[in-house]
Amino acid sequence: MASKLRKRNLIYLTWLVMLSTYGIYYFIGYLLNTDILNAITPHKNGFSVSFVGVFLLIGTSCFLVYVIDNYWKNKKIS
Repeated sequence: MASKLRKRNLIYLTWLVMLSTYGIYYFIGYLLNTDILNAITPHKNGFSVSFVGVFLLIGTSCFLVYVIDNYWKNKKIS
């Protein structure tokens, strides 16, 4: 049961980190007026996908989830 709960929490953490990372990159891209940081950029007649943005989003999110998960595992309960 504890394993199932930990897996569910890790999935929620992954989604939260992915969405917040996407929002941060979108905001930075908006401030700098560049589309390369946005993974998906909407246009009037469709959308475009930036492979650099997708790579940054996945790489940063995986790194943050790894760091947060290791922090939770190594945190000592006193």
